[in-house]
Amino acid sequence: MIDEILILAAGLGSRMAAITHDRPKCMAPFQGGTFLSRLLQQLSPHRPRRIHIVGGYQVEALRRYLENAEFAGLPFNVITNSEFARTNSLASCALALAEARGQLLVLNSDVVYDAEVIRRMVTHSAPFAFALDRSCYSEESEKIALRGDGLAVQIAKTLTAAEAAGCSLDLYRFNTESDDGAWRGMLANFLARPNTSRRLFEDFIDFTLIARPWECVDVSGLEWYEIDTVEELKEAEALFNQLKL
Repeated sequence: MIDEILILAAGLGSRMAAITHDRPKCMAPFQGGTFLSRLLQQLSPHRPRRIHIVGGYQVEALRRYLENAEFAGLPFNVITNSEFARTNSLASCALALAEARGQLLVLNSDVVYDAEVIRRMVTHSAPFAFALDRSCYSEESEKIALRGDGLAVQIAKTLTAAEAAGCSLDLYRFNTESDDGAWRGMLANFLARPNTSRRLFEDFIDFTLIARPWECVDVSGLEWYEIDTVEELKEAEALFNQLKL
């Protein structure tokens, strides 16, 4: 199971500016709610101890939104990445990991999932794991390469179809207490490298693979959709209108 949840929601959403001019991307309308409300509906039955949400762009609009009655009782901890315009997901994750404790589920707020994807990740036993779609290869997605025993050896967008076992769903299990917190030293060392402000959380994960085995949770055949544009929003809504949460 999982103890806490970490949701990344700091970005500008510039390719959806017609919608995000006055709100963060996670508040884009979707199926009568928003990306975020749909995600929280899927996560709340798993009773997380805390839900860390890292905001940045329009973070005050996000804070007001989370005060809505539909979210009453959910244990939010909103963290502000004030450098959101000059940083990427690694900086947001580093802020949240400084406060998070226990087994985490880490998600991007602009990906929508079949609820079974969430359930498989929550109930998996591995301390460090990716959600992996073996049926997918996309130039824009992070891809995962596996060794013979099924553990990950690389995560990168640059992996070829021949090298990749499939696509990552930007959905991770991360244990903050594993190895007596040795990963914190690895994170500090990685952040001390030049030009890390624009690095992705996945870049750090790739770095940890040298010392820490990551397992894969196979979710092939289940629907998921990363949304970056208004056209993708329309396509995803049409797809998920056919499915349950």
